[in-house]
Amino acid sequence: DLDSGDNGKVSYSIIKGDNDGHFTIDEETGYLSVANKLDRETTSNYVLEILAKDHGLPVLSRQVMVNIEISDANDNPPLFSQSNYTGVVQEDKPIGYEILKFTITDADTIPNTLPYTFDFRSGNEGNFFRLEQDGILRTATKFNHKIKNTYLLQIRVFDNGTPPLYSDTYVIVKVIEESQYPPIITPLEVNINSYLDEYPGGVIGRVHATDQDQYDTLTFSLSPTLGIMYPTHELFKIDRIDGTLTALPRLDIGDYRLNITVTDGKYFTHSIVKVIVEIVSAEMLENSIVIRFREVSPESFVLSHRKGFVKAVRNAMNCRLKDVVIISVQPSNDFEHL
Repeated sequence: DLDSGDNGKVSYSIIKGDNDGHFTIDEETGYLSVANKLDRETTSNYVLEILAKDHGLPVLSRQVMVNIEISDANDNPPLFSQSNYTGVVQEDKPIGYEILKFTITDADTIPNTLPYTFDFRSGNEGNFFRLEQDGILRTATKFNHKIKNTYLLQIRVFDNGTPPLYSDTYVIVKVIEESQYPPIITPLEVNINSYLDEYPGGVIGRVHATDQDQYDTLTFSLSPTLGIMYPTHELFKIDRIDGTLTALPRLDIGDYRLNITVTDGKYFTHSIVKVIVEIVSAEMLENSIVIRFREVSPESFVLSHRKGFVKAVRNAMNCRLKDVVIISVQPSNDFEHL
């Protein structure tokens, strides 16, 4: 303050932004300091309004906003998503087979988190396993369940702070016999109604497969179909994990045969899925009717009632079976009805 005497004497105070009393300001010098412990994980920044006023008459004052960013201290250890895990490996799996992948969380921020470092604390004295630094536990040998069928591993993860913090988890790895049974695919036929031959694409069904081997993981794929001229992989896709079938946009009307392969890593099973795409004209929509069923889900209707319903309509209308077209099956807004 360029004034003299009391007119030039300035006092400072915090008037907003510090309801919990984390900061203090020297009334005479204006030095701002920390009054209580700060925790970035609770509050990462503060905006304080500081008032400076002189002692003159009338009192003159001015406010200023101070933004305080709290930097991170490495005060939280990395944590596994589970305190213990169970993994299964079959005897015939190759070296490098992925048993499981760890998920790590850390309440701190970079650089006190990533990259994490993993280490065996016990259980891997024979070097039968290896840990990737992306958190994947892999095999480092081939196993024989008759020699040893269970391993208990203690695994530690370190964060990137200074000093690094850590936490531990335990993994039970079970060694089982190689796969004994091939997958079994449930037959599937898909009917698609394409309005004016302008199909927009989308999920059309799901291939279901089972395996009598308890721990087998099944993988789905599209294989070339013998004797066809259309490019299957350019028209359809299948999710390799759950078998969901998707048709790409602008699928032409006609009959398609998809060669589906399911493998458990040892056995391969093939099945043909038939996809029938039929055109729906504007005239068909104009002359269609809506029928509602009580306590029947769309899935139940398609699987158990569709064929019987079509035959019943044919008999009632005295028409050909192919003249009965189900344009759409969908749930009603009334949950008790289809």
